[in-house]
Amino acid sequence: MPLILLTPKDMEKSDVNITQTQQIVMGFISPIIDEIVDRVSERVLSITAKKEPKFYTRKEAAEILHVTLPTLARITKDGLLISKRVVESCMKRMLLMRQ
Repeated sequence: MPLILLTPKDMEKSDVNITQTQQIVMGFISPIIDEIVDRVSERVLSITAKKEPKFYTRKEAAEILHVTLPTLARITKDGLLISKRVVESCMKRMLLMRQ
């Protein structure tokens, strides 16, 4: 294969052709990327909008976090974890709903 030497002028033309090609490709691909982003965003929003908060007992929360109950109490007291008191009858309903 013969060696081809490009002059600076030829290189400039080559750069222009590459830039034009990139613009053409991006012009074609951009709407496709936008459509994909829109669809993924809609799915994520629909999933997160339907998600209800999950409630755990103190024991379950301690097991999930791999801490003891006194440590869980300190974490809650320090404000690192939000806790809510739930009436026992509501708790039974919640446990049934979660299963």
